[in-house]
Amino acid sequence: MAENTPKEPTKNKKQRKRNSISLLNTINRLDNLVENGLPTNYIPHLIFVAILGIFYIGNSHYAENMIRQTNKLESEVENLRSSYTSRKVEFMYASKQSEILKAIEQKDLKLKESSKNLYKIKMKKNTSSEK
Repeated sequence: MAENTPKEPTKNKKQRKRNSISLLNTINRLDNLVENGLPTNYIPHLIFVAILGIFYIGNSHYAENMIRQTNKLESEVENLRSSYTSRKVEFMYASKQSEILKAIEQKDLKLKESSKNLYKIKMKKNTSSEK
């Protein structure tokens, strides 16, 4: 049967130094590459990346403006909805017969409520066409 053996501890500090040193070496190589001027074969790629960056910034700006405008319109719709509801309630209250009578009395229009019962006027349909 095989025995379990612990792994030997690795030295993390040396690995970290190697990683940071290798990072510095890659930066140094890039400095040597650009030291004599930027190679012309990289210019189209840099222009493409710059255009993508500008497009990304413009797109995020447009999205933020749309979100801001949407929030503004939602609050405006909510205000208009509450205004509509309150005016509708006021109109329903003012159109009651008792409120109409009070308004007539206050303005002294000398109008009186009819004492006669309401009746419908019915007309017979004329089936023959007369000219």
